[in-house]
Parts: sequence; C-alpha cells; structure tokens
Amino acid sequence: SSGSWSWAAPPVPPPMDENYKRCRNLLREAQRWRSNPSEVRQALHKFEEAQNAAKRLENADQRLAVTLTALGNIGVCHFFLGEHRKAVLFFQQALGTARHAGDRSREVGTLRNLGKCHQALSDHAAAVKHFDEAATLARETGDAAGAAACAVALAECRTASAAATTAGGVVKKITDEREFDAFVTRSSTGRLVVVDYSATWCPPSRMMEPVMEQL
Repeated sequence: SSGSWSWAAPPVPPPMDENYKRCRNLLREAQRWRSNPSEVRQALHKFEEAQNAAKRLENADQRLAVTLTALGNIGVCHFFLGEHRKAVLFFQQALGTARHAGDRSREVGTLRNLGKCHQALSDHAAAVKHFDEAATLARETGDAAGAAACAVALAECRTASAAATTAGGVVKKITDEREFDAFVTRSSTGRLVVVDYSATWCPPSRMMEPVMEQL
C-alpha cells in the first residue's frame, strides 16, 4: 500500500575506548604466551600490565571484566611457576572480584583453583573447604560438569588428608635413631620417602628449615 514508512536505525555503538582496546590486546597476547610452558613468566608480566591498565578504564563494567580476567590468570601463572602461595593471594582477589561482579561461573572456577593451590601446599583442610564450596555452588547453578569435577577433587583431597593424618603428617621430625629405622621401614613400602638431615649449627640446614616447615 502507499504511504510513508519509517524505520528506526540501529544505535551506533560508541567508539571503543583506546585504553580498553589496549587491555584486550594485552590479555590476548598474554593468553598466547601462557599456552607455552616456557613463556609463562612473560605471560605473567602481560597480565600484570593489563591489570594496571584496567585501573584507568572509565567504564566500570569494562574495568571489572578486565581486572577479573587478569587476576585469575596471574594466579594461574604463579601456580604454573610453582609459586603457590602467591597464586593463593591472587585467586583470593579474583574470588572477591567475581563475587562483586555476580559472576558465579568464575566464582566456581576460582574456588577450584584455590583448592588446587592449597592441595599443592599440603593444606588439605583448606583445599577440602574450597572444593566443597565450589561443588555446592556448581550444583546450585546447574553446572553438572563442574560439580562432578569438584566432587572428584574433593574425594582425592579427603583421601590425601586421611593418609597424611594416618602417617602423622607429611613431614615427620625424628631425633632418635631407633624411631628413624622404624619409621623409614614402615613408610617406605610402595612409596618414596625423602630424608633431610639437619643440624642446628649448620647454616644450610637453617636455610632449608622454612622450606621443610612449609611441607
């Protein structure tokens, strides 16, 4: 039919903030570095650069998204580098950011990562707590695969915790030769036993003491 027709033109998206572009490019570049085990340290620096650049973003949602991605990946890099205590610090920050953003999927993933860190640190109680919380949240959000993965990790962690308790702990300090013979004989069946000899007057022993305490 005749007559006039009108149509609403789609809104023109605002130009992307240059700093946001830079953040996205840094994250992409860092992800490429992270995929190569020998270049994780370079990836870490790029993720840190993205985290710092995010502080200058004016858009709150963009700032939150970049910060959350950067924090989580910084934690992963530290974990890959064997720096588990540093990884815990960044995963804790990422967890708080995910909760602030209401991103429950990231929250589940970060809780699992915290569980893995504490498991690597032989802090089984903390690992169980985080895996259990992740499993519960995954079930609540309908993430069946995530809940199943958390349940497996939780079972493994509880088994390791029970074994450590039965053995009297991961590291046992022995000062008596008879106790040493008995413990090594009892513990060496089917598994590796590492023995560290130390003396209070020995400087290298004193240097190793904090490391052994962490174990």
